[in-house]
Amino acid sequence: MNQKTLLTVILCLMVTMPMCVTAISDESDAYSTSVNGVEIHSFDDAITIDAGNIYTLTFTLYNNNPETNYISISDAVITDEDLGTLTYTKDIAPLDNGKTATIEFIIDIDKYADSGEHDLKFTITACNSNDTSIKESKECIIPITIESLYASGEIYNKFIGLIPNELPSPFNNSLFTAIVSLIAFFIVSALIGHLIYKGVEKKWSKDDSMAKKDAKSIGVQSMFILMIIGFSICLRIYGASEVLTGMVTDIISVVFIIIVAYIAWRIFKIILLNVMVKFDKDDKIDDTLMPLFKMIGRIVICVIAVSSILSIFGMSLSVIVTSAGLVSLAISLGAQETLNQFFCGIQLMATRPFRIGDKVRLGTDTDVLIVRKIRVMDTEFKNWLNEEVFRIPNSTVMSSMITNITYEDDTYKIYEYIDVDYGADIEKAKEIMLDVVSSHPQVITDGSKSEPSFRFSSMEASAIRLRVSYVLTDHELSYTVPCQIRELIYKRFRAEGIKVPHNIVDVHVEE
Repeated sequence: MNQKTLLTVILCLMVTMPMCVTAISDESDAYSTSVNGVEIHSFDDAITIDAGNIYTLTFTLYNNNPETNYISISDAVITDEDLGTLTYTKDIAPLDNGKTATIEFIIDIDKYADSGEHDLKFTITACNSNDTSIKESKECIIPITIESLYASGEIYNKFIGLIPNELPSPFNNSLFTAIVSLIAFFIVSALIGHLIYKGVEKKWSKDDSMAKKDAKSIGVQSMFILMIIGFSICLRIYGASEVLTGMVTDIISVVFIIIVAYIAWRIFKIILLNVMVKFDKDDKIDDTLMPLFKMIGRIVICVIAVSSILSIFGMSLSVIVTSAGLVSLAISLGAQETLNQFFCGIQLMATRPFRIGDKVRLGTDTDVLIVRKIRVMDTEFKNWLNEEVFRIPNSTVMSSMITNITYEDDTYKIYEYIDVDYGADIEKAKEIMLDVVSSHPQVITDGSKSEPSFRFSSMEASAIRLRVSYVLTDHELSYTVPCQIRELIYKRFRAEGIKVPHNIVDVHVEE
C-alpha cells in the first residue's frame, strides 16, 4: 500500500470514528423494557430540562404478543414536588400484533421550579384481547435533571460570585458573603457610572447644558442598572430559593428594561441633537425634522421595551406582533381621516417643502402665509397682512400646490412694468429707471444677487412697455418699496419730459 492510499484510509477512519462513537453512545443511552409481550423503547434514558421550557419525551411501543391488544398508561407523575404540568395519552387505541404506536409525554417545567434530580414515573398496563382481566403492569422510571438560571449553583457563598468564603465562623455564612458582595457591587457600579457620565459628557455634551444633564442622568441610571444586576447575583450567593430569586429577578428585569429604555432615549436625544447641529451647519437638515425623529425614536424604543417586558411574563413576540396588527387594522378602518392627516404630517416633515418662518402660498390663493408651527396632525400659519392665525390639516396642505416664497433666503425679486409714449427717449427712460432702482437702500446692488436690469418689454397699441427688475433685501418690503420706486420714476419722467400715455376717449353726441 502506497503512502497516498494509507493517508486516505487514515482520513476516512478519522471522519467515521466520531460517528460510530456517537451511534454507539446513542444506542447505549436508549431506554428499553417490555410488558406482556409489548416492547417499549425510547432514545432517552435520562433527560435534562431547563426551567421554563417544554420537553417532549417519546416512547415507541411494538406489540409482539398476539394475545395482547389493549394498552393503557396510568399514575404518571414527576416525583418529589410539583414542578410543572405533565400531559400524555392515557389510553392507546387497540394495538394489533406486529403493529407499533407512540406515547408522548409533554413535560412543561415551571419557570421557578427548583433545580435538581427528579424522576418521571408512569405505569404501563397491557391486557389480553380475549380476557381483559389477564393483564400485566410495569412501572417505568426516567431520570429528569432540572436546571434553573435562578439556582445558586457554583456561586453559592462566594464573594462577588468568584472567591469562596473561607473566613472563620461566624463570617463564613452565605448572608455575610452576600452583604459584602452587595457593597462591592455598589462601589464598582458607582465607579463605572461615573466613568460613563464623564465619557458621554466629553464625547457629546460639549457646552450644551441640556446635553450635560442628559449625560449625568445616563451615568446615574447606568449605576442603578449595575446595582440591580448585582443584587440579583447576591440572592444566588446567599442561596435563596429559586422561587424568590426568580420573582425578584423578573421584577429587576422589568426595572432594568425600563431604565435601559430611558437611557436609550437620553442617548438618542443627545446623538440626534449633535447630528442635527452638524448637518444644520451644512444646510442639509433643519429643525423641523427634530419632532419627527423624536417621535420615531420614542415609538421604536417603547415598542421594544413593552415587547421585552411582556416576553418576561411568557408572551411570545409573534403573539404581540399579531395582536398589534389586528389592533392597527381596526384603528386604520375606524380612523382613516385621522391617519391620513398623521401620515401627511410625517411626509410634510420628511420632504420639508417649507420651514418655520417661511412665507408660502397654498394652491391658487394669492394670500401670503407665514409658517408658525409644523405639527404631526396640522400646520399653523399666520396671514402676512392681517395678522390672522389659523391651522390647516396636513392632508389639505399636502394636497395643495405649495409655493415657497422665501425657501432659500428672505430676498424677493420684483418686476416693474411702466408704459411710455412712442415719442419718448428710450435711453433716457432706461437711465432714469435704473438710477432710481439702484439708488434705493433696500435694493441689492452688491453683486450677491442679480443686479437691477432693464428690458424693452413690448410695443403695445398706444405705448412702449418697459421693464425694470431688482431684488429686495426682504420680502416684507415687497409692497412698500415698489410703491416708492414707481412714485420716484413717475416724478423723474415728468421732470425729464417723458410722457406716460393714457387712454383718450372721444365722445360724439348726435342730435
